[in-house]
Amino acid sequence: MPVSEFRKTIKGRLLIYTGFSTLMIMLIIAVFYSFTREHLIKDVEKEIMNGVKLFALNIENANRESIKVAETIAHVQEHGFLGKRTQSTAFIRTILQNHPQFTGIYLGYEANADQNDAAYLANNPSEQKAMDKNGRYLPYWFIKNSKIELTALVDMETSLYYQGTKEKYHSNAKDKSNITEPYFYEGKMIVEYTYPISIGNEFLGVAGVDRALTDMLYLLSSFKPYKSSNFVLISAKGRIISSNMDLGTTETVQSVLKKQEKDINARQVDNKMLTFHLDETNFAPLLDHFYQMEIDSTETEIYRDQENRIFHYAATKIKTGNWTLVMGVAEDEVYGPIYDLLWEILAILFVILMLLIFMAIKLSKKISQPVTDLIVAASNLAKGNFDIHLPDFSITEINNLKKTLVDTAIELKKLTSNLEAEKERLFVTFRSIGDAVITTDTSGRLTLMNRIAEQLTGWKNNEAQGRPLDEVFPIINELTRLKIESPVAEVLKTGKIVGLAKYTVLISRDGTEYQLADSAAAIRDSQNNITGAVLVFRDVTGESLMQKELIESEKRYRFLAEQPGQMIYDYNLLNGNIDWSGDIEGVTGFTADEFQNVNIESWGKMIHPDDQKNALELLGTGMKEKGHYDPTYRFKCKDGSFKFIEESGYFLANKNEKPHQMLGIMKDISTRIQSEKDLQESEEKFRTIFENAPILIDSFDQSGRCTLWNKECENVYGWTIEELNSADDALSLIYPNPDRQPQNLGKR
Repeated sequence: MPVSEFRKTIKGRLLIYTGFSTLMIMLIIAVFYSFTREHLIKDVEKEIMNGVKLFALNIENANRESIKVAETIAHVQEHGFLGKRTQSTAFIRTILQNHPQFTGIYLGYEANADQNDAAYLANNPSEQKAMDKNGRYLPYWFIKNSKIELTALVDMETSLYYQGTKEKYHSNAKDKSNITEPYFYEGKMIVEYTYPISIGNEFLGVAGVDRALTDMLYLLSSFKPYKSSNFVLISAKGRIISSNMDLGTTETVQSVLKKQEKDINARQVDNKMLTFHLDETNFAPLLDHFYQMEIDSTETEIYRDQENRIFHYAATKIKTGNWTLVMGVAEDEVYGPIYDLLWEILAILFVILMLLIFMAIKLSKKISQPVTDLIVAASNLAKGNFDIHLPDFSITEINNLKKTLVDTAIELKKLTSNLEAEKERLFVTFRSIGDAVITTDTSGRLTLMNRIAEQLTGWKNNEAQGRPLDEVFPIINELTRLKIESPVAEVLKTGKIVGLAKYTVLISRDGTEYQLADSAAAIRDSQNNITGAVLVFRDVTGESLMQKELIESEKRYRFLAEQPGQMIYDYNLLNGNIDWSGDIEGVTGFTADEFQNVNIESWGKMIHPDDQKNALELLGTGMKEKGHYDPTYRFKCKDGSFKFIEESGYFLANKNEKPHQMLGIMKDISTRIQSEKDLQESEEKFRTIFENAPILIDSFDQSGRCTLWNKECENVYGWTIEELNSADDALSLIYPNPDRQPQNLGKR
């Protein structure tokens, strides 16, 4: 059987799926391996970095402690102990006793710094060990064979611990402390820490301590986060202070010593190359890279050693002393556990793969023939042959599948007949709908369109079927001419009914443009799943033109009629121009030409100060809400007088629903206001006369209720108008005799 055919069989598929599953497992393992590898490398680098920082901190603290002790001794001299040689000698000896980490401690005065060199030389023979031959005070306590001994300092003018400190004091350096390069002294690597003694900006000497690096070197050698962990400590001048790794071969050491013309046997060093310069080691490029980095920085590097092993290195600077600490770990030590795990997983995976292949072959033999028979029957069913005859099968699931297939064939035969009839009826109805209708599938491709849709789009149904909707139904914005996305896309995404935006234009296949109104909705099956979309639209080009003409007509002629006592304005909000017309001179006293210069700001200033705030706030509100503007205010005329103005305006919005124009009328209502005022005054006069008239004035309506009752009536009858109207029969209170009660009520 050809390979292409074998891949389509159950056996082939089972083998393919089995192989694919195995490959996926291998891929996952590879990804896991890659991730684990990177993660472990980062952990190693982090651990290396933490180890470097931890040791750097310990060394930094030790250096700072030593500097602080030297600084304290110097300050003691500066604040009262200068010249007190006996006390000073005893003082520094006590410090050495209490600090076992120090191997020596000393004071070094300038010559005759306390003006007592000659006197002490002549009169204090017991202090001779603390002075040079000229009486200069140079006490140096040091530990030898577990005992503390005293001697005088030497090489004062050439030594780094004294002359170097003196030069640094006179320099611009802020930090006046000094740390010497490490050196071997009686079998120990030591470092000197000094601090200048000064009074009144005058250099008078130094105070210092010697510190052995034994403890620090032991920690460096013993700390092993990994078996292959390596450490190197480099001084400020690039010399090797400590190392637990061979930095050079025997040949390298011999070659360097030969160049220096030194006796190899006289050196207390081995292949770790202590006190050698880093450039003389076999790791010069790596160490120099770290040596050159800045203070307060930390860096990493990958380096291959002489044995071709790859190491991951990290380094940091020790600020006090400007030393460099380097640590490295062999890469194979990191990767070893990963490789072991990978081989174990691959072995297990191989066994599982063999079992899966064996099971796949056995299973395929059991189900291949029944499935083949079912495939043939299903193929016939798909072709419309609903008469299926199949034997019973031994496998329950396949036999159930056969039964389902036979039942489906019977049901499909019935449904097909019914569907054909229903399809014909629906198609006739669909083609007869008065609006244009288009349906799509879930991918937005056209499935059906009716006669009106064919007319508007220019496409025939059979030509358009299967095409993307945007190709058959291209729509643009009438104003921007930019393409608009069909609402069908939104419908298929959300399932909601979506309408077209305003100004939507359909471009027909022949280039004809139609302005549309439409909506789109989802087509759902019996389970409410979206199976497509239906788009219903109609041509509203004529309606749109009529609406535009109506708006323009309304805009032109709304305020054409002008009457005396009122002004008309057209305010362009975009450029600020106001076109004034009407009875301008009659209302304001200004001529039409004079008033044309009035803009919105000057108009606002001509409003009476008491009315100005309210008028302008209403203007802002009307503009924001795109509504009417109907204030009443007093307006200043040309002669300085004020007239009452009743204004009525409204705002027009543009296509973006933003106000761009304001139309309105300003009407002089001063006469009306005055009339209302006169009427109010007349009513007040009448009320005064009515209340104070010396005659009886009363009035009753047709129901017998009192409507007028002046003071004279109250005085004569003794009743108030309220008391009368609260009584059941007010007239009987005033006229007890019914014959004398007034007739024709309401006319009196």
